[in-house]
Amino acid sequence: MDAKLAARERFELSRDGLIELSHRIHAHPELGFEEERSSGWLCEVLADAGFAVEKGICDLPTAFRARFGSVPLNINTVACPASAMPAATTSSRPRRWARRLLRP
Repeated sequence: MDAKLAARERFELSRDGLIELSHRIHAHPELGFEEERSSGWLCEVLADAGFAVEKGICDLPTAFRARFGSVPLNINTVACPASAMPAATTSSRPRRWARRLLRP
């Protein structure tokens, strides 16, 4: 089985749980950089799926890195849950932490 098909099948197995998680996050909005519940829920789901989750990265308590796999394939995910405040997405703070992540 090729990797793309395997990934699609794995996603389909997780689809209902991911939709439920999405609805839970949407039902409990949190202010920008205070997304503690949603960040925790995302970390739980990723850890249950076998990811190594590193919380509180980039000096942001709600930011995390999730890693899965090893060489030659290593999947990295970095996330900060979406804010309930639209203005937060235009601030300079998210760009600053993103630049720190991209440094070697």
